[in-house]
Amino acid sequence: YMKSGALRIALIYLAVSLAWIFVSDRMLTVYQHFLSPAWFIIFNNSRRFVFLSVTGYLLYRMIRANEKKLIESERHSRIRDDENRKLGNIITKVNNLIIITDKNNYISWVNKAFEDFTGYTFDEVAGYTPATFFIDGESGIDELSVILGHKKVREAFSTEVNCRKKNGEKLKKLLE
Repeated sequence: YMKSGALRIALIYLAVSLAWIFVSDRMLTVYQHFLSPAWFIIFNNSRRFVFLSVTGYLLYRMIRANEKKLIESERHSRIRDDENRKLGNIITKVNNLIIITDKNNYISWVNKAFEDFTGYTFDEVAGYTPATFFIDGESGIDELSVILGHKKVREAFSTEVNCRKKNGEKLKKLLE
């Protein structure tokens, strides 16, 4: 983000500089024969001062605007980080089993309640689909299709499936 702001400022500065050089040189050429040599020197030197003053002010304003955007972005980032930290604290402490999967349905995170209940650690299940570990052979493909269909469209659902803990114990578990 910051690089694009710096690039924008540099390109604007370059454009203003080139325009100023072209316009001021053209004006001096047009009005040269109307001015005495002393006034010509004064105008020629003052155009440099005007250029430095105007571009200095414009650079200051653009950099300040860029700083404000950066400060606002950092503030929003801190707020999001705080919210994520609060959410993380909540989901690690609830008693419900929580499995977070990526877009390809591979496990990317589980909470402590999951580890305690199933006997599997995060390292043992990370990168696998939940069905690899928890869906017993007695659960049908239809149940899995329903679960994945709801997950794909991000709809709430509730269904009971046959599961197996790490120690082999079978149970029915309500998935929501």
